[in-house]
Amino acid sequence: MIGLLIAPLWLVASLADGYDPAGAGDGAAEFVVGIGVILRATTRRIMQLGARGAMRTAISAVLRAITRTLTRRFSRLVFRSAVGALTRAQLTLPAHLLPVITQRRSIISLAVGTAGLAASFGGSVYLAGGTDMAELERHFGMRLPQMVLFSALPMLVYAGLIKLAGRAYGAQTRFATEADGLLLQGYFTGSGSFLPMLTDMVIYGTTKQRSRVAFAALSMLLACHFGLLAVAKITHSGAAEFASSMFLLYTFIYSFPIHPLEGRAIWGESRLRWLLLFIPTLLAFLLAFPAALLEVV
Repeated sequence: MIGLLIAPLWLVASLADGYDPAGAGDGAAEFVVGIGVILRATTRRIMQLGARGAMRTAISAVLRAITRTLTRRFSRLVFRSAVGALTRAQLTLPAHLLPVITQRRSIISLAVGTAGLAASFGGSVYLAGGTDMAELERHFGMRLPQMVLFSALPMLVYAGLIKLAGRAYGAQTRFATEADGLLLQGYFTGSGSFLPMLTDMVIYGTTKQRSRVAFAALSMLLACHFGLLAVAKITHSGAAEFASSMFLLYTFIYSFPIHPLEGRAIWGESRLRWLLLFIPTLLAFLLAFPAALLEVV
């Protein structure tokens, strides 16, 4: 029974340790304190109400701890992403209803978007302050210019995946970097937050085609995250961990079910398919996204 009472604390400890950039020692301390608090409450309940009351006390304490940790970990990112997407939605038509974008304009948009995202990440880190920059360099073993380059890599990969998925499902795909996107990206950068919402993936086709293209591309983008995360765990490579985190962040943002993000196309055609994508993305963000990056997203 004691094992059942304290086993969930391993999850709480890992989440708390991942959130606090002070280091592993603080996570261990939180874990020990958590055990002490729950066992003390559990002992009191065993004496008063018996084992059933003790189990309810332990479960309640664990759920409260998990809720606090999860709220701290992603509430700001969710809120800002949703606000940004809703703002864009009010300013533009759905991408598939826009006039067909020329190939030349699409290539220019992708180049501008990639460069803009790299600059946005660098600006966000700079505005976050020297302490946060030092923490990022210490955690990943990379200098800021390297991180700036890696921060835009998922944009290029995602564009390639969208193209491949479009060909597979018979849909035409283009890229669009508009003035409203530049303004929104600049706003987030100025607030010290990196959210990759600059360039739209435009998918021309039926509702089913747009959904399938978006689902395939985002699923492969998430697979890139898991592949790089495995490399990081095996080789202890800070560069692989940083790259995996960026791939996860892009997947998380673009899978929101709000126009003009690709998650909206998936949601509109199949809620189940959207959940199959978003639930593992959300769990990966909660459990694997480095604490060092939380101050700049």
